[in-house]
Amino acid sequence: MKFDLRQLQAFVTLSDCGNFREASERLFITQPALTKQIQSLEKFLGVTLFMRGRHGAQLTSQGSQLLDNARALVEQGKQFERTALDLAAGQSGRLYIGFGISSYQSAPAEVAKFRSVAPDVAVYLQDMPSAFQEELLLSGEMQLGYMRKPVKDGLEWRYSRRDELVLAIPQALKSDGFDAEQYLHQQPLKLMKMVDGRCPGLNAR
Repeated sequence: MKFDLRQLQAFVTLSDCGNFREASERLFITQPALTKQIQSLEKFLGVTLFMRGRHGAQLTSQGSQLLDNARALVEQGKQFERTALDLAAGQSGRLYIGFGISSYQSAPAEVAKFRSVAPDVAVYLQDMPSAFQEELLLSGEMQLGYMRKPVKDGLEWRYSRRDELVLAIPQALKSDGFDAEQYLHQQPLKLMKMVDGRCPGLNAR
């Protein structure tokens, strides 16, 4: 049977206290339970960690040599637990976010607001086409993307903001009785597309 962090914590705590009563109180376990943990650890390691006597528990030479390593492992275990809890609560970790031309102002502002309430989360914000964002989101390489609808199956979306497309014409053409729709039907329209297919959704619209 291998040892676990509870046994190492018992070893460290008993070495700090020097007696089983105080150590068991700090660990919120009974003295027999503490004794069993120490004995199990000693049996697995094949060494005697403490000399027991009327004056408590005193580290042996072998116990003294193992104490620093045990203390480091216990601290690493605590740090692991803290990090895992923070990750689960969204208070630490890394967040990769993509944004495009439609959110070049709103995305940085919202990320800055998020950083103010979760300063331990490392946020990476990158400008990229919507199609590329979809690929990274579906592969799990990115956690959030700012893009226009529609989005591919398998992605969940929420509205961040709404905008609209307008068609502008020279003001000089406008006059009383001007019919914009009729004018447009009469013109050979050449629509400008976004460079390199950057925004296929916007191009389609």
